[in-house]
Amino acid sequence: MKLKQNLPCAVLIFVSALSNVAMASGGADVMPTARVKLADLDLNTPDGISTLYARIKHAARRVCEAPGGTRMIGVARTAKECRALTTDSAVRQLALPPLTRLHHASFPAH
Repeated sequence: MKLKQNLPCAVLIFVSALSNVAMASGGADVMPTARVKLADLDLNTPDGISTLYARIKHAARRVCEAPGGTRMIGVARTAKECRALTTDSAVRQLALPPLTRLHHASFPAH
């Protein structure tokens, strides 16, 4: 199966649903973003899809990072929820069946 080759060269991951992570860190209305590069990946291969998924999860960790590595339970839980929602959103935006299958296999509850 050939995947669409007209995908953008990068996907922009942003947090909108859980802005309280930014608020908890003192940031007002600034939503963190991260760019995930796709151009160097062959998305027709399992390795390409796995690498893309790893990049998405890494970007989600960066944009949802709890302020100052805090250990506060509420903030840590919010950051974890943020990472899950951000990863879900990026996978949905890309709409690549192999990526969606990998994501659902990693998080069956979603």
